[in-house]
Amino acid sequence: MPDSWGRHLVNHRLGNPTADFSDLTYLLQSGSNRIGALDFQSDQKTFVARESTPPSLRHR
Repeated sequence: MPDSWGRHLVNHRLGNPTADFSDLTYLLQSGSNRIGALDFQSDQKTFVARESTPPSLRHR
């Protein structure tokens, strides 16, 4: 699971900085290229690597 900073970044990427999304949403929004982390997919038979773009840290 993403930590609080990771959840903060996902919230901003999804356009709702104060949301409390489900754990599954946070897992599916994380990239497939994280070292040491399990990867979660929405389809159990097809693997689709998700590239996570580096988040912008600019204040909006």
